[in-house]
Amino acid sequence: MNFEIIILFIINLVSGAGYSLVSPLFPSIAIKIGLSDSAIGFIISSYAIANLVATPFSRRIFYSIGKKNVLFYAVVIEVKMNYLFLFILIFLLFLNLIFSFIFIFI
Repeated sequence: MNFEIIILFIINLVSGAGYSLVSPLFPSIAIKIGLSDSAIGFIISSYAIANLVATPFSRRIFYSIGKKNVLFYAVVIEVKMNYLFLFILIFLLFLNLIFSFIFIFI
């Protein structure tokens, strides 16, 4: 089997796993934070919307920068965004905990 196909398979697997792990857990956490159902739906569907918007431009970027560089930077950006998403969720849960704790004593 070609080495590049294996690398592409691993990239696709990691990308799908990152989205698949976050999307089932997000609604329950977002409800605890106080987001509405429409806001939760918009946040989850924003991945598909961004994918739809970015797809026509990806061909030009592939040929100008190079496919390997684009895939490498895409994986790096995706990992950073997943960590940022996790940090934001933890921060919002922490704020929710602090404010609910403060309001107990008021």
